[in-house]
Parts: sequence; C-alpha cells; structure tokens
Amino acid sequence: NILIQPDGKILLCGYIYDIGCNCNYNTMFRTDECGNVDSSFGVNGLVRHTFDQRNSGTFYVLQPDGKILVSGYKNPESAIIRLNEDGTLDSSFGVSGKAFVKPSLFGPGASRVYGLKIGLSSDNSILAAGVYAENTIIHTGFVIRFNSDGQIDSTFGENGIPLFYGLTYHISDLFVLPTDEILVLCNFQDAVSNRPKATLIKWLPSGKIDASFANQGFAQLTIGNKGSTCGSGFLQPDGKVVVLSVFK
Repeated sequence: NILIQPDGKILLCGYIYDIGCNCNYNTMFRTDECGNVDSSFGVNGLVRHTFDQRNSGTFYVLQPDGKILVSGYKNPESAIIRLNEDGTLDSSFGVSGKAFVKPSLFGPGASRVYGLKIGLSSDNSILAAGVYAENTIIHTGFVIRFNSDGQIDSTFGENGIPLFYGLTYHISDLFVLPTDEILVLCNFQDAVSNRPKATLIKWLPSGKIDASFANQGFAQLTIGNKGSTCGSGFLQPDGKVVVLSVFK
C-alpha cells in the first residue's frame, strides 16, 4: 500500500519476512514528497511492528489527524493497531494500541478470523469487514464497527457484528461512501452453481444490508454460467466501483 499524507509525505506499507525469527513484520517506510527519507518517522524513516510474530499487516488507512490504522492477522485472530503520526504505537487505542477480532465473538464453533479490510466513517469510527471460519467448509463474512477508541460499537447491526451468510472465502476491499453507507467487495460462493461469484454488498450506516441495492443488497458479476473472482477495486468520486475480476 502507498498512503499520501496531507503534508505530501509518502508512506510505503507492507510486510517483510525475517528468517532469523521465522516471522513476519508489518513494515512502513516514510519519505518526503521528493523521495528523501524522513528520519523523524520510526527509526531512520522505518517502522517495524509485529502483532506477536508470524503475522502480516494486510490493509492500511490514514486518519485525517495523521494517525495510521493497520489491520493484520495472527492465527487464529485478526487485529487492528493504530500508530501515531511518528510511527509509535497509540496506547489510547483498544488495549495497548490494539483492537482484536477474536473467533469467540462468533460463537464456540468459530476457529479463526482472517482477511480484515478497514475503512473510516465520517465520525472517524472504524469499519472492518472480514471472514470467520467454523471449519474447513463454512466461512461466513461479517462487518464490524469500532468506535474511534478501538471499542466495538454494539449499536451497529446485531450487537455490533452483522453477518452476510453463505460461503464467503475472501474479502477483497471495503469502501465507505460519503453517506456512511458501506460497500464490501468479496468472493462469494453461489449456492446453486457452486461457483465463486465476485460480489459487491451494500450496507446501510445502521449495519443492515441495503435491500434496495441490486438483488436484495448483492450485486454479482456473471457471464453466462461462468464463475468469477475479484481482486481489488477502486471507488470513483461519483460512488461507482471499478472491479478487477477474472471469469472462469
């Protein structure tokens, strides 16, 4: 990921594998707008952070105040961390800078949570979409909302965690519209054809699926009886979404 700060500084975000500890580090590097290393960020322009090893940062969002949100995965749970503008962990967020999405949130059958994508609403609350697995077969998508302090907002959807039922095996992207409506781009298994379908789901700010959108809230990319899978997407200023998809 590449993030551009309001002052023109550039954040390059990703993760690296360290053979010494057999673990992944969430990594961010900052330069000024001319490409010069910004030594005031982290250590000589570099921040390395781990969610407790063997993990990776998967999605990055820049807040209006310059703080940085990172979603990541450490089997069996996912987490969101928040960093201050200088790259240090923001201890006021969640628990010591981390807000966790644990399998236990979804009942005793859930075994892991993965694929967390995040976005910001107009009041700086944090929306996250991901998938939880009950076994190797059943994977269910969800959207969850955190308050700006990293606590789950229980007023959103069903006790803070609305679900979209069905076999959902990958969340590709999450977009928050200026109206605070939410678009989730995912790969969804079609129950009739048993083929994957690239799917865009629209949620109301209340956490309910918008039944007036497409087919009861679900828009699926289809060509004849072919299946489709999606990569990332792009939200245009007019609210339309451009999707990279493969048909097979």
